[in-house]
Amino acid sequence: MIRVVQNRIRPASLLAALLVTLGVRSVEAENTAKKDPWLDTPTRFSVFNTKEPSSLVFSCEDRSKTAPRTIHCVITETTIRRPDPPEKVAQTIAELDALANTPKATNDMRADCLKKNQDYLVNHSPPGAAKDFAGRVAAACKANSPKDYWAAERWYIENVLAKTCSITTWFPFDATFTQIDPNTWQSTVKSTVCPFVTVTTLWREAGERSPALWNYRQVTTAAPNSPEACGHGGETVSEFRWDGRGQLLDLGCSYLAF
Repeated sequence: MIRVVQNRIRPASLLAALLVTLGVRSVEAENTAKKDPWLDTPTRFSVFNTKEPSSLVFSCEDRSKTAPRTIHCVITETTIRRPDPPEKVAQTIAELDALANTPKATNDMRADCLKKNQDYLVNHSPPGAAKDFAGRVAAACKANSPKDYWAAERWYIENVLAKTCSITTWFPFDATFTQIDPNTWQSTVKSTVCPFVTVTTLWREAGERSPALWNYRQVTTAAPNSPEACGHGGETVSEFRWDGRGQLLDLGCSYLAF
C-alpha cells in the first residue's frame, strides 16, 4: 500500500513562507554587517544548490588562536524530491489496478480496515486532501467494498502523491575551513579509501561585507588510475549560492511531505 503519513503533509505554500523567512534573515545579517566591519568570517548562513532543489545551512565558529585563521562549521543539508513524473505515476496506478482485482487485495483491505479506527482517522485528519482520503477509506471499510477501497487508494495517488514533494533533512556534518583572503575560505580533504581529493570553498564577491552572502563550491577530483570500485577518474562539481533559490520556486507540487 502506498501512502504518505497524513499528519506530515503540508500545503506547498509553506515553502514560500520558509523562503521569506530566509530572506528576512539575510536582510538582518546585511544590516549587522554594516555595523561590524570585522565580519569577514562566515558564521550563520544558507546557500542553495544551483541545479537541484536542495540547501545547506551553516553554523560556523571561529577557533583561531594563531594565523592562519580557521573556522569549524556544522553543515545541515536539506533536499527536496519533486513529485514522480507522469509516466511513473501511470505505472504505479497500473500496478495498483492489477492488484485490486486479486484475492490478496481483498485480504489487504480487510486487514487494513480492522487494524485502524477509521472514524478516528476521519475525525483527526487535517482538513483538505488528508480528511477527504480518510473519509473515502472509511466509507469503503464500512461497506466492505474492495472496489471502493482501491478506488480511494487510486484517488490518493493521482491527487496527492502525484503532487507531493518530499523534504529530507540529513544528519549534520562537520568541516574546517582556512581563510585564504577576506572573501575566501577553503577546506581540502583527501579520502583515506579512494584516491580522491575534495576541495570545498566558501567565497563571496570582492568587496562584499555581508556575513550572509557566501557561496559554496565543492570540487572532488579522482585520479585517472582510480580502482574500479572507486569509479573512474574525473571531476565532480557541486555549486550552492546564497541567491540560488530559483530551484525551490518551481517544484510542481501542491503538498510537502516531511
